[in-house]
Amino acid sequence: MFYKVKKSLSLSKNTIHHIKPAKLDKLHITLLLCVVCLVYLNIQHYFTPDAAKQEEGEYAIDSVSAPETAETEIIHTERGYETVFTVKAGDTLSKMLSEAGLSAQDASSITSAIAKHHSAAQLHIGQRLTITYRPDKTTDDNVTYYSVAETVTLLSDQAKVEVKYDPDKKEYKAERIVIPMIKARGYYTGKISDSLYADAIKAGVSPTMIGEFIQRYSYSVDFQRDIQAGDKFELYYEYTSNEAGKKISDGPLLYANLTTGNKSRPLYRHTLSTGAVDYFNIKGESTRTTLLLTPINGARISSKYGMRKHPISGYTKKHEGLDYAAPKGTPILSSGDGVIEEVKYASGGYRRFVKIRHTSKFQTLYAHMDRFAKIARKGARVSQGDVIGYVGNTGNSTGPHLHYEVIELGKKINPAKVSFPKMPPLHGNELKKFTESIAKTNLEIKRSQTA
Repeated sequence: MFYKVKKSLSLSKNTIHHIKPAKLDKLHITLLLCVVCLVYLNIQHYFTPDAAKQEEGEYAIDSVSAPETAETEIIHTERGYETVFTVKAGDTLSKMLSEAGLSAQDASSITSAIAKHHSAAQLHIGQRLTITYRPDKTTDDNVTYYSVAETVTLLSDQAKVEVKYDPDKKEYKAERIVIPMIKARGYYTGKISDSLYADAIKAGVSPTMIGEFIQRYSYSVDFQRDIQAGDKFELYYEYTSNEAGKKISDGPLLYANLTTGNKSRPLYRHTLSTGAVDYFNIKGESTRTTLLLTPINGARISSKYGMRKHPISGYTKKHEGLDYAAPKGTPILSSGDGVIEEVKYASGGYRRFVKIRHTSKFQTLYAHMDRFAKIARKGARVSQGDVIGYVGNTGNSTGPHLHYEVIELGKKINPAKVSFPKMPPLHGNELKKFTESIAKTNLEIKRSQTA
């Protein structure tokens, strides 16, 4: 938006020419000085950076006049058909709209229209903002405003918000358009050379499904000791993508196999007649136990159960749990179904900790948390795998870690050696349906491998 000024200032050469120095009085001297000052100011303005830009055509200004008497009109220079922004860290809607050449009034109105369908404060890195422009025009004398933008579109993975300008009502209207989603399935396999996580990522597996894979095997596999170089993994799972082919979400996991040494452990997802979902081996046996072997994914054991020299007090005493070293903020999982008995913030020792009763026989305790999850309330019922808190370095701790205890009939036992009961296996019609489901899944995997 530029201002065009039509009033000009001129100087008469004759006025200066007819002044004779010999007959100057005080009045003439004063008038002459005033004229010289005006000429100097005009010349100085001409050579300022703004004036140089005017000469280059960047601004459309005809002449100079005092601001209080200037008349203005909107003039728009030639623009491209559209401008596309890809949201990056620190970007805001107002900032991008301003960079596109829209006025502060337009930017505010467009942001308000978008906010009805998408929070302006919740832009995601990688989102696209596209502005298309109306043809340039010069307004009539009696028209004081029109929008530069034809449309403004904010695109996310699953929907887009499109804003259009109504020239009659002089307002912006926004509409949310849902992008069609496509369901597909993919098969991924690889060999472990570095780590399960790193090698699965290289094979194209999403971080979400790696976590799901680990959780499904966490009942029977110790990922700290059982995984070796050369072991193999397989995953077959469903995912959702948009029309552009970008993956939006992953899951569920339909089939998994982890081969360690010469032992293969295939698992299949099955929906029971009750509506519950679980994973079973080819015999219809559930690998799920009442409690997980490890209540945290991807962590290493930093301190075992048993006698040790305390890292803070220096005294030798029994360590009545397992310590899992992990980055601050790592999710902590409930080892099994149960009811939360304690959610406490102690002055020392464990500091933030949660205690869960699973059965009349077993309890578990999770200590040194950075913070509790929303679900962590006394009396709340939790399911196996629910996030109850996050790894911290609170209390008597020398670094971020989870202190984990298993309590059997009131006595603290070694979590690494306890054997938990398994869920009952499938039988009868349920087993028959599962066998049919396995055959169908195996056929799909075979087809995906040859595709």
